[in-house]
Amino acid sequence: MRGPRNRGIVVGLTRTPVLCVLGITTGRDGRDIRTPHASEGPCGAWLSVVRDSNDARCAALRARRGTAAEADGCHLNEVEVILEHTPQPTAPPVPSAPPSRAAQPALDVQAELGLARAQLPRHVAIIMDGNGRWAKARGLPRIRGHEQGAKTVRRLVTHCARLGLDALTLYSFSTENWKRPREEVEFLMGLYAEYLVAERPTILDNNVRFIHLGRREGLPASVLEEMDRTVRLSEGNAGLKLCLALNYGSREEILDAVRAISRETADGTLKPSEIEERTLRDRLYTAGLPDPDLLIRTASEWRLSNFLLWQLSYAEIYVCDTYWPDFGEADFNAALQSYARRERRFGDIGTSASAAAAPGAAVAPR
Repeated sequence: MRGPRNRGIVVGLTRTPVLCVLGITTGRDGRDIRTPHASEGPCGAWLSVVRDSNDARCAALRARRGTAAEADGCHLNEVEVILEHTPQPTAPPVPSAPPSRAAQPALDVQAELGLARAQLPRHVAIIMDGNGRWAKARGLPRIRGHEQGAKTVRRLVTHCARLGLDALTLYSFSTENWKRPREEVEFLMGLYAEYLVAERPTILDNNVRFIHLGRREGLPASVLEEMDRTVRLSEGNAGLKLCLALNYGSREEILDAVRAISRETADGTLKPSEIEERTLRDRLYTAGLPDPDLLIRTASEWRLSNFLLWQLSYAEIYVCDTYWPDFGEADFNAALQSYARRERRFGDIGTSASAAAAPGAAVAPR
C-alpha cells in the first residue's frame, strides 16, 4: 500500500507580504489530512479557503494569481508547493500579488459631496444592469462584462464604507436568472465564490458586515460554503452592512414570510388578530435592516425587476445611462447628490418635518 504523500496548495498573499500555504497529506485511506504551515498572524484567515478541485475553487485560486495552480491547470490535488516569498521592504510589489487590503480612511462627506452627513441615505440599493451590453459593445463575450462588473462592486463597497453609509444592497442574481444559458450561470456561480474569497480581507479590514438575501436552495455548495464563512467572520463588524441579493426574488421573499406567519398561526404561537405590518416585515430576508432610501439602477432601465418590492415603497429612484462596469465613484456621488435635492413627504402635503426641511436637505424617515 502506498504511503502518505505530501502536497500543498498556494492559497494567497495576505495584505502583508507573506505567502500563506496550506499543506495537505494524503493518508493511506485516501483522505486528506490538512496541516497549516502558517496558522498564525496574517495567514490564519486563508487556511481553509481551498479544499477541493471544483471550478469555483480554481477560479478563486486564479483570482489570487497562484502561479503553481495556473501551471497545473488548477488540478489542485496535484499542485506542489514550489513558491516561496521573502519580504523585501524596498522592492517593488510582486506583479502577481493582489492589491492592498488595508482599511481605507473615512471620507469627508462635505469635501467629497458638498453635503452634510445627515443628507446621505442610510441604505442604498442598486440594480446592477448592463454587464452584457457593456461586453457586447466591445465585441467581448458576456462573461467579460460580469468580470468587469465585479471590479465595480469592489470599488463601490469600499467607497460606501468610507462614506459611512449604514447599508448597501446589491441585486446580484435573481431567481429568474436561472433561465440564462447554463454556461453563463455556471460562470456567475464561480465568480461569486471567487469574489467571496478574494474580497474577504477587504470586507474584514473595512469593518463591513456581509449579509445574504435570498434563498439558499439551488445555490452550489461551494458558494454556500464561502458565503457562510464570510457571514460568520464578519458578523461582529459594526460598519457598512453589505447585503448581497443572490438567488433573490421579492415575490418569493414575501411568500416565504407569509408561510412563516401561517405556520405560527397554525401552531398557536401567533394570533391572526396580532398580525400587522411589522409582523411581515420582521419575517422578510431584510429583517433588522432599514428600508432603502435610494434605489439606483444603471443602464437606463426603469423597472424594479422583482427587487425589494415591499422595502422600496418610499425609496427615491435614480436611473442613469451608464452600464454597470463603467459605474464609478463619481456616478455614485451624483446619485447621492440627486437624492439630497429631493423633498421626501411620505404621503404628507408638506407639513411634516421632512417636507418642512430646507431645500436640499433630505431627511431620513427613521
